[in-house]
Amino acid sequence: MGRILYIEDASEQRDLLAMFLGMNGYHVDVANDGLEGLAQARKSKPDLILLDLGMPKMDGYQMMEELHADETLKDIPIVVISAWTASTHRDRAKAAGADAFITKPFELSHILKTVQKYVPPD
Repeated sequence: MGRILYIEDASEQRDLLAMFLGMNGYHVDVANDGLEGLAQARKSKPDLILLDLGMPKMDGYQMMEELHADETLKDIPIVVISAWTASTHRDRAKAAGADAFITKPFELSHILKTVQKYVPPD
């Protein structure tokens, strides 16, 4: 089963997307912020990371820098899901290592198609 780590501080959105992806054949671990997400990534070694940019303790940009500095995590694909829609945020996310960028609000079907590009469901 493909393992996804979803790091998002908005609990309703995080729980909804985790449930949806779970119903579509994925195992989803969740974290509330970048620090928790980094610890969870080191523990579970996910196949894909879904990452919000605006979070407390450690934002998504900082987290991507930490992930790419870690030899065991640097090759994990990262899909940013953010309400920060300006092109400067997209460019900065790409420079920090994001493989894809999805803006909020999003369609669940779009998330699923993007996830499937990186991790096939079981």
